[in-house]
Amino acid sequence: MWRLRSLAFNIIFYGGSFLFLAACVPALLASREVQRKISPMWLSFVYWTERHILGLNYRVIGIENLPPAPYIAAMKHQSAWETMKLYALFGDPAIVLKKELMDLPLWGRYARAMHMVPIDRSKGREAVSAMVESAKMILHDKRPLVVFPQGTRVSVGTKAPYKMGVMRLYEA
Repeated sequence: MWRLRSLAFNIIFYGGSFLFLAACVPALLASREVQRKISPMWLSFVYWTERHILGLNYRVIGIENLPPAPYIAAMKHQSAWETMKLYALFGDPAIVLKKELMDLPLWGRYARAMHMVPIDRSKGREAVSAMVESAKMILHDKRPLVVFPQGTRVSVGTKAPYKMGVMRLYEA
């Protein structure tokens, strides 16, 4: 049964995601306000498919303790799943992400339009400086900034060192 549910989820998830991505194309010509509405709609679709096809559910405890934006949220990156929950958690976050994601057809253009913060991890300190400058603009716009301080996905229970970027962001 789980294989059938998994197959159904993948067909609906990828098919629906393609349709939402197609909707992003004309939205690139629209205002940021219009663009901002597409991601939560897509994420509602994702939640619906998780809930009704896979039987997954989640709850967030303590969200009322977040300060008003702007702020920096440093989180462990354990899977693609939590990245799809960032809008539910933080509203309109800017996410620090690897620059290679900006090269994805359509998705990358939309991420640029949403003012995400790409970093070139191969550039070391130069990448951190660029991230800090981008972050200042994001925080000036009163948006939460989400950063994954270990710089990549880390499996549950695995210890990996934090990169210096999160501390530089906090200091700046």
